[in-house]
Amino acid sequence: KLDSSQKYTFDVNVQKYSKKNFKANRYLQQSQSEVKSRGTFFDENLPKKKRKLTKSFLFNDSVKLRADTNPDVEWWDKPLVTQSCFLTEDNREQITSQVQNLPYTEACSKAKCLLEDLLPEVHYNKEEITAEVQEPSLGEGQTLSKASHSQMMHLTPKERKKLRRLKRQKSLNELREKIKLGLVEPPPEKVKLSTVMKVMAKEIALDPSKTEQDIMEKYNQRIQQHFQRNEEKKLTKAQRQERSLRKLRRDSARETRTAVFKMESISNGKTKFKLQKNAEQLALVGVGLVLPEGPSLVVVEGGKRAIKFYKRLCLHRIDWTLEKGPCSLLWEAEIKDSSFKNFKLIDCETEHHARKILSEHSVESFLNLLKSGN
Repeated sequence: KLDSSQKYTFDVNVQKYSKKNFKANRYLQQSQSEVKSRGTFFDENLPKKKRKLTKSFLFNDSVKLRADTNPDVEWWDKPLVTQSCFLTEDNREQITSQVQNLPYTEACSKAKCLLEDLLPEVHYNKEEITAEVQEPSLGEGQTLSKASHSQMMHLTPKERKKLRRLKRQKSLNELREKIKLGLVEPPPEKVKLSTVMKVMAKEIALDPSKTEQDIMEKYNQRIQQHFQRNEEKKLTKAQRQERSLRKLRRDSARETRTAVFKMESISNGKTKFKLQKNAEQLALVGVGLVLPEGPSLVVVEGGKRAIKFYKRLCLHRIDWTLEKGPCSLLWEAEIKDSSFKNFKLIDCETEHHARKILSEHSVESFLNLLKSGN
């Protein structure tokens, strides 16, 4: 037994009521923050027990709404609107004083009528409204990103095999579905001598010679059809040339480059033929100027791949021992658009004639580059 000095008192409801009080306070703070963000307030004139959430569609002295979130005129409308289309502070106070003591429904209808009377007429500056699109100016340190060239994706041999296998598997599944639906007749059985005992055991037991002859005839027929399909798929010489030109044009459309060559002399007919013919086959445009005195100038424009091939032709493949001197590359770079429409070799009588030809295509600086390279 406990003495009176050793008695303890326990309050079992303290934790329970403290938890309730904490939840009530948290709910009250959360509701008040949500109410203020939505433009509502608690009616402070009512007693605490009857205090309830009251909607406020106008400004009230007890609660200050966030006025910075909705400006009167947005920055993109300032040059267009000549007069503000929002209420002033005096108009707001006038509406509030007239409807604050009315019931909610009557206050809404009366405030709507007052708003229609007090809202000013909006005037627009029609001179500023055009069909042009206004782009924001760049800030400090900002630059326009250069459009990068689309890179071709090269697959590995393993990836190409996998892609081909999946493509064939898809077409085979489509064919099987058509056969199941009866849209296409099933193909004949492909019987070989190695599988004849599994497929045609009865027929080969009755007449093995005739069965073998039929199998070999079908086999030879399939081989002949295979070779015939391959011959039909082969491209002609004109089609092959068109395909290579199409690839070169696609390459030049992706990226256009120019190369300027300095040649000591272009007097040999073989050299002239190689320069002209390869430029046509590679879909290159430009001009070759054979000057009477001094080195000659060759300018070509085209795709990256074609320029690479033509550089190898001029710098390595042509035998320059037949001429007075070798060939050298003066300048190579990427350009925006081509300046020429085709390629031709021109024998110029004077330097003035060559400069006139280049000035017609706005590339007369290449002749100055040739002179400075001497």
